[in-house]
Amino acid sequence: MKKLNLLIIHTLPLFLGILLSYFFWQSNLLLLVIYILLVIGIIIIGKDRKTEWLILIYGAVIGFIIETIGTSVSGYQSFTQPDI
Repeated sequence: MKKLNLLIIHTLPLFLGILLSYFFWQSNLLLLVIYILLVIGIIIIGKDRKTEWLILIYGAVIGFIIETIGTSVSGYQSFTQPDI
């Protein structure tokens, strides 16, 4: 039962992200601000802030590199409203 609870807790951010994307898909900037505030809030209430910040920085850098390769270099994806 404990493993099921952990699975649910760790899956909630994914579902929240999907739900927020569904409601705010027309405003990319607002969605970005909401995500940033949520991530900072999760880091603040977390137990190991240093590790959480390192994971956030790593994810941001690697995500940026992957998105750049996917959109600019290889062209395998494109966005209808490319704001950033």
